[in-house]
Amino acid sequence: FYCYPGEPSVCESICGDGLIVGTENCDDQNNSPNDGCSNFCKEETYWKCKGVPSFCSPVCADSHVIGNETCDDGNKRNFDGCDEICQIERGWSCFQT
Repeated sequence: FYCYPGEPSVCESICGDGLIVGTENCDDQNNSPNDGCSNFCKEETYWKCKGVPSFCSPVCADSHVIGNETCDDGNKRNFDGCDEICQIERGWSCFQT
């Protein structure tokens, strides 16, 4: 927390310090957006964050290709071109519609 001088003190959490406090629901030790945890320390859409400091990963099987996903066909079935961890399977080519 950072507290502004004066009376009464006004305190706010510090986003980017790796601690989850106050209204933060993630903190991945940076202020970079589009990596799962926003520059306001809020979990971004289509991502799931856990731990302290937060580690964020894309939600596989949500039909949105983000982060390290190479495909996302909306399911976690293997042998349909996009596997259970949202990676293109050998012998397949995937594209976004």
